[in-house]
Amino acid sequence: MTVNPDGIRVVEEVEQWFGRKYPNADWRSRKFDCFSNVPTALRMFPMMGHLEAEIVNGGLAQFLWNTFFHWERVLSECEQAYQTIGALRHAIAIPVLRTRILENVDACRRHVEKAIQHQDPDEFERWYDNAEQTMSIPEEESFSDTDDLDAYRSKWAACNAALLRRLMSNALG
Repeated sequence: MTVNPDGIRVVEEVEQWFGRKYPNADWRSRKFDCFSNVPTALRMFPMMGHLEAEIVNGGLAQFLWNTFFHWERVLSECEQAYQTIGALRHAIAIPVLRTRILENVDACRRHVEKAIQHQDPDEFERWYDNAEQTMSIPEEESFSDTDDLDAYRSKWAACNAALLRRLMSNALG
């Protein structure tokens, strides 16, 4: 499958729209609403993008740390989003990611709470040194194939460009 240039432009429009509407989106904040007031057809783009970026940058362990308060919602929405755009290999991988996170979430919680309580940014390194290896699974690799994901995303965006543009013009004023 190849990337659809028209779809890429639409995806870029969506990303720019989110950048304007949510310039300070903080996935680490307990108060972050994960764009809950935005229609799913738009919201799925930053959800997928965040999951993919975190996995590419530091693996599943980094995704959990940087999205600790929202990881369940992000995975649930990504599972549906990947099904919607036809990236079934990625949708099928989500339950595997979820299982691995559930095996490690309590340890992560203890370190996140310490980091917050003591304002200690080094707490991440203490946790990550072990978690990087214990949480690493083959399914992470599929999220590194950005060409594949971009092809699915761009094809869906091109087919739904009018809807996405209408939603952007109507959402949040």
